[in-house]
Amino acid sequence: MKRDISFDILVLMLGILLVVVIQNSTRFLGAGFISLGITYLLIDRITGIKEGKVKIKKRNNK
Repeated sequence: MKRDISFDILVLMLGILLVVVIQNSTRFLGAGFISLGITYLLIDRITGIKEGKVKIKKRNNK
């Protein structure tokens, strides 16, 4: 399933909003949204690398 990056950023922003604004147990939900957004971003990046869409800069160690 291909997700749009704006959805990942939206989930991340919602988690940050819940952590900053809400003071009670909803902070745990906000932290969950933050980790979910970061996980989605990393999954998209890894699948992009495997499919060859994202180029990795390699160092030349001499």
